[in-house]
Amino acid sequence: MITCSVCGHLNSPSRATCEECGSDLSDSEDWGAYDDDYWE
Repeated sequence: MITCSVCGHLNSPSRATCEECGSDLSDSEDWGAYDDDYWE
């Protein structure tokens, strides 16, 4: 899960913007923590 750095909402790793507030999730420290091998 990616935590939004603006509102703190937990988002699916497949999202690029926060489901709750619409902020760009690439600003989150969780961004890039997931890669293709994570789900295998």
